[in-house]
Amino acid sequence: WFIRLFTAYQEFVLERTVTWDGTADDGEVVADGEYFVKIWVVDAQNRTVELSLDSFVIDTSAPDVEIVLQEPAVFSPNGDGRNDDTGIWFRSNEKVTWNGGITNSSGDAIVQTSSDITTSLIMWRGADLEGNVVEDGVYSVNASFTDVAGNTYAIPTENIEVDLTFPVVTFGLDKDYFSPDDDGIKDTLTASFTSSEPVRGLLSLTDSAGRDVGTLGGLGRASQLIDGAFAYTWGGISGSGLYVPDGKYTVSSIYEDRAGNRIALENEQFVIDTRPVRVTASAP
Repeated sequence: WFIRLFTAYQEFVLERTVTWDGTADDGEVVADGEYFVKIWVVDAQNRTVELSLDSFVIDTSAPDVEIVLQEPAVFSPNGDGRNDDTGIWFRSNEKVTWNGGITNSSGDAIVQTSSDITTSLIMWRGADLEGNVVEDGVYSVNASFTDVAGNTYAIPTENIEVDLTFPVVTFGLDKDYFSPDDDGIKDTLTASFTSSEPVRGLLSLTDSAGRDVGTLGGLGRASQLIDGAFAYTWGGISGSGLYVPDGKYTVSSIYEDRAGNRIALENEQFVIDTRPVRVTASAP
């Protein structure tokens, strides 16, 4: 803009506000980037003064935001020290302010937070706005992010499940005594298992002295989730590939679901007896 001063004898202040909508002379919106403002002032003697003002940035791109949920996205806020809370992280490629919250399946706000009162990490312990532990169900995480230029991005809805219900698990053995001696009679022991939901099981086999013998052929110490109903047949061979000795044995079992709800079942006991039977008879 050229502002001509028609008198050199009168002092006055020039004030001018110019609003720019980000378009060039051809009417097209200019590209994102940093821009500089320069003003040339020409007085009555045709003297030119160049003024450089502060630069500014044009940014029309929404922020790139990633949401990361703590795995697994199911937890049990029951205070037992296992999966009592869950973490939600937000990662952005630029400086942003944000508002977010957690809602239930009906859309009611359970948690409300923003960048003014928390960091990019939200730790939720399953409590609502009044501090009460919520009920079992699926809860939605929502958040909207705004960068310094005013561009807004709303993340896709992410779900978190609260599960305070303990699994229903059964475990039992089909025999109290068996003899793995390959004689075709009671050579194996069958363990039956049922579960109302996927669980991880820890089965422990101990002898009469309380020593850890291992498991029923590896059953029960796997890290993968198991569910449904199945039976496992054991031939009395330990993890080392050798038959366990005769004696009384105890099977203890603990099961934990994905949310961390853990139950311990009553111990099961059995006896291994491979000794041959000796019978004597006499007649008067």
